[in-house]
Amino acid sequence: FSLIVRNLELDGRRRMQRESQVVAVDSLDAAAEISPDERPSSEAVALYKDELDLLREALAELPERTRVALEMYRFGDCRLKEIAAFLGVSVSMAHVLVSEGVQHCKHRLGWP
Repeated sequence: FSLIVRNLELDGRRRMQRESQVVAVDSLDAAAEISPDERPSSEAVALYKDELDLLREALAELPERTRVALEMYRFGDCRLKEIAAFLGVSVSMAHVLVSEGVQHCKHRLGWP
């Protein structure tokens, strides 16, 4: 039980770090300076919003440790060795978990 709580706490910290990096004050200032010609069309925004929603659903469908492994690898810039240590599995199992997560998300998004 304490391992689950620890994992959830670490997930929360990593998520907060990622979110703070994505929505930095400088990036908001830079976004305000984008000219109308450089902004994506409303069609592109709608398309990517739908894809983002599908991705969120796909991540939610994954088993917990597969989701954690994928998030650590893709969003947390963690290496397979770090993921393996965090999850208490072998490096090859960490690779399998990440690969399965990627394949599931690609399938749900309709990517080859």
